[in-house]
Amino acid sequence: MAGTAIAFLKSYPLSNFPAPEAIITVKETDTIASALKTLSANDILCAPVLSDDGSCVGLIDMSAILRTILHPLANVKDKRTVLEDLVALDAIVQKPIKSQPSLYLQEDMELVSHKGSLLDACKLLGTMNVHRVIVVDDDNNIVNLITQSAVVRVLADNLPKLQPVINKSLREIRLATPSTIVSCPATCTTIDAFEHMSKHEVSAMPVLDDENRILGNVSVRSLRDLISNPASYRTLKRPVTEFLTTVVPDTMRDEMVPAITCKTSTTMDIVVQRMSISRIHRIYVEDEQGNLLRIVSLSDVLAALVTPDAS
Repeated sequence: MAGTAIAFLKSYPLSNFPAPEAIITVKETDTIASALKTLSANDILCAPVLSDDGSCVGLIDMSAILRTILHPLANVKDKRTVLEDLVALDAIVQKPIKSQPSLYLQEDMELVSHKGSLLDACKLLGTMNVHRVIVVDDDNNIVNLITQSAVVRVLADNLPKLQPVINKSLREIRLATPSTIVSCPATCTTIDAFEHMSKHEVSAMPVLDDENRILGNVSVRSLRDLISNPASYRTLKRPVTEFLTTVVPDTMRDEMVPAITCKTSTTMDIVVQRMSISRIHRIYVEDEQGNLLRIVSLSDVLAALVTPDAS
């Protein structure tokens, strides 16, 4: 059923995929704080890590930084003052990246040739639990870093070529069945929310009210702004809803409060357009009564396009 979509993806060479003027990288000798500043300044969630000789030794992303930064704080969060948290957090982020090997693992990298197709990238991004792929030339030089979000933007510009699956509803392609959802209550503190995300290895989760209705969305993306603004550290021990309405920049707030939702009857083309326009990595699926059923991620969308029997 996804034959036409697969044909388009197979015919799209990675050499034609939009690439930035320069690949944003960090050095393994940079501090975590410096890496965060680079990610924030360029509005990205990950970057290749280069050794002193310029070779790529891994990828650093916000989820890994989250685990590195918040675990030490969460373990003693009830025993320290905000000032002590600030001092401890600053001590962590001033360490060089290479002192924390778990921040960038070589095996996390997925390399694809610039001679490959968009289908090659989508198979990795949609079915192999990979969130970005590194495109290299014949000399193994990095020429592009393709993320799931970037692929969705290309798909949004080529919707007519993704027939017939793109016109099917989430229900028709089996993306409307209830599933386990990692979430937190509105009364949860910010540090507990981030710790909960880290524990369950998710990069975002919904914030729910007493009736399990979605109030907003908290993600690792907003962690960049918390770390770069010491004055906001006090929100670590405040309700996560306060963090979302005071620390999260206005440019991101519309994406997070309230969270972006859809219905089981929503078609794939609408989902792709919403993800592309809002630059979100997931959309929350509700039933007709507004009850949260599941999360549809970028991986789910790409998997539906590259799996022939998805629909």
